[in-house]
Amino acid sequence: MMTMKRDVLLALASVMAWLLASGCISHSVQSAPIEIKPIHITMDINLRVQKELDEFFDFEESAAPASGSPDARTDKEAR
Repeated sequence: MMTMKRDVLLALASVMAWLLASGCISHSVQSAPIEIKPIHITMDINLRVQKELDEFFDFEESAAPASGSPDARTDKEAR
């Protein structure tokens, strides 16, 4: 009888200890506001070089024979 009483008290003590310990555990979730910032994009475009190349090769278009055939294409059309 004594062992049964001791087992019940031990079980009751362990349940009480578990309940006390579980009360100390807490979870919290914090959500920060979402910041939307502008995106800065830098693009290097070589328009000046392309324009100079087009001007440089313009002499080929003016020197090309002006044939009426549809197969005759200039450099600009071939690009």
